[in-house]
Amino acid sequence: MKPLKPKEGYGPVKRRGWLACQLGVDFFLFGLAFGVAEYFIAASLCVLLMLIALVQAALQRPQFKLETGSGRVVRGQPKQVLLRAYNPRSWPFFPLRFFLALQKDNQEPWDLANFEIALKPGEEKILEIETICPHRGEYIIFMHRYYGEDLFGLLALPGLTPPAQKLLSLPQLTFSPGAEQKSAVREEEEIRQGRREHHGHLTAESRTYQQGDALRAIHWKKSASRRELMSRLREHTADYSCCLLVDNRPLKEGEEALVYEDRLCEAALSFLFKQLSFGQPITLLPGRLSLQTPENVDKAAELLATLPFAIDAVFGELKSLLEIGRLPTELYLAAAQPLTPLQPLLEQIADRGCSVSILAPTADAALVESGLELPLPVISIDPPYVTLPWLEA
Repeated sequence: MKPLKPKEGYGPVKRRGWLACQLGVDFFLFGLAFGVAEYFIAASLCVLLMLIALVQAALQRPQFKLETGSGRVVRGQPKQVLLRAYNPRSWPFFPLRFFLALQKDNQEPWDLANFEIALKPGEEKILEIETICPHRGEYIIFMHRYYGEDLFGLLALPGLTPPAQKLLSLPQLTFSPGAEQKSAVREEEEIRQGRREHHGHLTAESRTYQQGDALRAIHWKKSASRRELMSRLREHTADYSCCLLVDNRPLKEGEEALVYEDRLCEAALSFLFKQLSFGQPITLLPGRLSLQTPENVDKAAELLATLPFAIDAVFGELKSLLEIGRLPTELYLAAAQPLTPLQPLLEQIADRGCSVSILAPTADAALVESGLELPLPVISIDPPYVTLPWLEA
């Protein structure tokens, strides 16, 4: 889509209208100067022509209506928007020109479509406009300019435009081989730890490592201080046993920031869908959105589509987890930048027995691992390749 540019040749009066006015004035002056009646007649015709054009253009007031269906679209996928134009009068409407635009937040709008139509008395035309939202988030589609022209093409008077319609652009979604492999590993560890039989518990205090304990149960900090492997014991957990927290710290500005946010949110959404497909409920942070089945993924997509990226957001969520009396059994942190500022909080959470794993888009996995000093596993999430049909349903 191209940035919106002013349309030349349109306004309250077109260039041909100014020319007709100028000719009328010239004919009148020539008539006064030379006393020739033909000049006065020509001037009168110009005035009459302008009056007819003005009345005709002023009476052309069609009714417009924009329809966006569900108001949701998957990022990068085409969306059909309908524009209904109706002539309620008993006379025809001659060339109607209008221009549609698409805008995200406070950015410059994009020129979406230009139309020129004529409507018979009582006629309705339905125009299909294909739009593509390049990034996640909230967009508006609106008619930023409308002109009703006269039959002679002298005047183009602006008219009323329909209210803007909102479009919510959702992150793309796909299966992730990395998430599938990690789920299988997690399944094995749960069986070894007997977590399915003791659901609702996690480890908190430590004891000497025993054969058969999972590596994730090792208390690394105490093991280093005592110079022997220590495993954690169990305590009651929070109401939710598995959480996904998105590291929504801003990294860049402009177009690069939008691409970065899309990539991170789509990696998080793909992992959520995979977890739910394996029958593993998960809670999405921020928002405390509890997800139970794959059918709930649309709620997660809407939350991620509008997730703001702020400097202190993820710090507040991690501190909130530490302040509550019970931590979740497992915490996944979706990140695409170095975690150096978050490591003290992550270490406190891990020391209290919560299993912490890092999710990273494939393109950012190396960057995340480079600044990670804690022994936390990093799961690489492949970017979306195909859009699943959950939105269409």
